[in-house]
Amino acid sequence: MTASGAFAGRLIADDPSGGPDHPAPAPGNGPAALDSLEGRDRMTGSRPSGGPPLPTKPRTQRLPLPARPETAADARAFTAEFLADVTDPMVVADAVLLVSELVGNALRHTGEPGALFLTRTAGRLRIEVSDASPRPPLPRPPHRPDESGGLGLFLLSRLALRWGWHPSGPGKTVWCDLRLPAS
Repeated sequence: MTASGAFAGRLIADDPSGGPDHPAPAPGNGPAALDSLEGRDRMTGSRPSGGPPLPTKPRTQRLPLPARPETAADARAFTAEFLADVTDPMVVADAVLLVSELVGNALRHTGEPGALFLTRTAGRLRIEVSDASPRPPLPRPPHRPDESGGLGLFLLSRLALRWGWHPSGPGKTVWCDLRLPAS
């Protein structure tokens, strides 16, 4: 388990398994299985000489989300730090915006956010925000421009490759996937 930067005191996991509330995919399933032979000789499984090894396991970090006014700002900074090596600033900006929206929704609509999970695999970022409410996220109907709020799920649907939600304990987890540029 590693921790660095401003979040060393709050980082719970840098754990490919995801931890007890965030199970890893079954063996042979998930992104790691798809990428396990990428960059390797298909016959021997060995890596070609030269260059750093390609990641074969997802990298996951978790940030607890307490019900405090600064939680969304902490989540944005945590995400930017997690993606510090991403070369495309627009991808980082999209990820930070979506984290802000998902965390803000969890705070605003449930009052009891649980945690932010960020998982990186080759070319992909999964963002997950858990909360204590079992109610599914529902897009609001179009509204007048002078009204505030209601754009979070619209932004999610426009910026993410895909998104969804699933029950998680007594609450739910809302997730989305973003494409990451090749390093």
